Amino acid sequence: MAKTAQKPSISRKKPLLPQTVGDTSNKGSKCSACGRFILLMFPILGAAMVITILFLLSYHLDNSVQDESISGAMADHEPYWEVVLPLSLGAFFIFIVTISRNIQIGIYHRRRKSEITRVRIMNFVAASANILAYVGFMLLTLYKIDGDDAEEKMHIVGACMYFGLGCLYFILHDILLLEQTHYPFCIKVVLIMITVPTVFSCILFGYKQEEAFIFEWIAVALYAIYVGLFSVLFYIDPADDEIRDFFFCRGTGTAKK
Repeated sequence: MAKTAQKPSISRKKPLLPQTVGDTSNKGSKCSACGRFILLMFPILGAAMVITILFLLSYHLDNSVQDESISGAMADHEPYWEVVLPLSLGAFFIFIVTISRNIQIGIYHRRRKSEITRVRIMNFVAASANILAYVGFMLLTLYKIDGDDAEEKMHIVGACMYFGLGCLYFILHDILLLEQTHYPFCIKVVLIMITVPTVFSCILFGYKQEEAFIFEWIAVALYAIYVGLFSVLFYIDPADDEIRDFFFCRGTGTAKK
């Protein structure tokens, strides 16, 4: 019986379909990079808008910053929306940054299994203080100091919230930052060196009022710079996946770690 000639087996070295079909890893990496870039830009944008308005107000002053408060300069500036709009956007960005930093601190301690009750309470109080501080910032922005009695009272309440709760946030955040060992010591020193003159300026302005307008300008500027440096913290320890999950209500990403 004649043997049937066997056909040589053909080994398929390539899949029938290209590997790129249905592969979302590249798309996912692009989305992650985009989200990380946005997170890094939020502190910078928030700080830049506040500092830009301070420069604009000081540039149009008839007097020096030693003789005029930020509130008075804002009230005299026309059109008023040129001040309100950038400051509102800056406050919104800093609001997002505050929540993001709160999440980042919580994730750090959960990964290290070091999230004790004291840390959790301090983190919550710090974030709440900064959010309320910028609520006060919006009040002193929207209500003019030279308005009627109701507007003036709302402005003063906003100023007290901004400077008082802002100082509390600085102190609590620095304590929490010192407990995060993965950050370089130099960035901790820089932030603490900003905290000291900021708190000192707030206290002097609150105590001397009209005799210490310069300290109000210094405190607001340093406050913005402090938050702007959070971009460095987000760059060193990116938690963009978990932060994105929080804001889009998709559940926490810590379970995947």
